[in-house]
Amino acid sequence: MKKYFYNGHVIDAVSQAHHFDALYIENDKIKHIGLAQELDAQIPADAERIDLNGQYLLPGLIECHAHMLMSSTNVEKMLMTPRTLGYFRGIRNMENTLRMGFTTVRDCGGCDPGIRMAVEEGLINGPRLLTCGILTPTGGHNETYFPLGYSLDIEPGNTDSVYDGVEGVTVGTRTRIRQGYDFVKITATGGINDPQTEPFAPEYTLDEIKKIVEISKMRGKDIVVAHCHGGEALRYCLEGGIRSIEHGTWISDELMALMLEKDAYYIPTLSIAHFMEERKKEMDLPSYTLAKHERTKEMGKETFRRALKYGVKIAMGTDAANEFMHGQNAMELCLMVENGMKPYDALIAATRTASELLQLSDKLGTLEPGKLADLVIVQGDPLEDFHILLDQANIKAVYKEGIQVF
Repeated sequence: MKKYFYNGHVIDAVSQAHHFDALYIENDKIKHIGLAQELDAQIPADAERIDLNGQYLLPGLIECHAHMLMSSTNVEKMLMTPRTLGYFRGIRNMENTLRMGFTTVRDCGGCDPGIRMAVEEGLINGPRLLTCGILTPTGGHNETYFPLGYSLDIEPGNTDSVYDGVEGVTVGTRTRIRQGYDFVKITATGGINDPQTEPFAPEYTLDEIKKIVEISKMRGKDIVVAHCHGGEALRYCLEGGIRSIEHGTWISDELMALMLEKDAYYIPTLSIAHFMEERKKEMDLPSYTLAKHERTKEMGKETFRRALKYGVKIAMGTDAANEFMHGQNAMELCLMVENGMKPYDALIAATRTASELLQLSDKLGTLEPGKLADLVIVQGDPLEDFHILLDQANIKAVYKEGIQVF
C-alpha cells in the first residue's frame, strides 16, 4: 500500500513553520515528508497519488481522557439501560470520535481491555484505545454510593474497583494489571457526578498512592492516572509519584510549581463543564451534580490560565461521557484557545504532548518518517479556528495506520 499526498498544507506538529506540502506513506508508516518538488522523483510509479487541493493534513488527534462506553451520566437512564445496549452505544461513540479525526483515545473508565482488542482485531471501527483500570476507596468517587444503600458501577466495563488500605491497593493494582489494562487510574478526590463525595476531598492517603505507583512501576507501567480536582490530594499525588493529573479544577500556585518539579501532565477537561452548562437540560443532570457544577464551573478556566503562565505540561482531554460530547472532542481545543492558549500549542497538546503522556511518542503524535500513518485531512486551516473540526463536512478523510477509516 503506497499513498502519496501532495498539493496541500502539511502540519507536522514538529515545526511551527508548516512549510511542507507533501507526504508519502508505505503500508502503515510515513516514509517521506517534504516539498512535492523534491519528493516527486522519489515516489514509486505504482503509488496512489492523492491531490489535497489545498486542504490541510494533520497528525491523527489524540484524546487523553474520555469514557467511550458512557452515553449518559443520568442515573435513571443508566439504571434503565442494559449493559449490552451500553456497549453498542459505545461502538457508536467510538465511530463518531474516529470520524472527527481522533485516532487515539485513552479511555479513563468504562472500556475493559476486550474493547481495545475488538478494535485491534477490526471487529468494531474505532480509535486506537488505551484502557484504565480504576481503583477507588470505599465511598470513593467511582463507587457512586446512594443513601438507599446501593452502589452503582457507573463505568459499564470497569467494575469491582473498590480497594482500601496499603494492602488493599497492592492487590488492586496487581489485579488491574493482571486484567490487561494499559494504565492504573485512581480517584484521588471526590467528583462532580456522584451523590456522596466532595470534589476537593482526598480519597487515598499518601502511603496508599505511593504503593499504587510502586507496584505499577514494578510491572512496567510508569504513568499512573489520577482523577484529581486539586487541593491536598494533588500534593499526595505528586509526592507519591503520579504524573497524569486529570481535571485539576483548582490548583494553587504552590502546587503548580510542584507539578513543574515533578514533571507532571495536566489534562484540564474544560469541555465537560462547558457541555454541562450548555446542555444541562438535555443531559438531565441530577441536583447534586448541578450544585457541585455551579460551585466549580469557573475554577477550571482560571486554573488553566494560570497553568499557561507557569508552563505546566498540558495534554488534551475532554472527559467525554455523554452522547453530546463524543465526536465533539475538538471543543476542548476551542476552549483552550478561548482561555489564552496559542492555537499551535493547543494542537500540540492534542498531538505531540498527548503522545508523550501516553508513552507512544515513538509511534504517534507527529508526522515524521518512521511513525504510524495516522492522518486527518481537513478543509480549512484549523489553526485559524478550531471550530471547523466540529463540523463533519470539514473532515475530508481520516487514516489510521495508513488505512482510510472515514
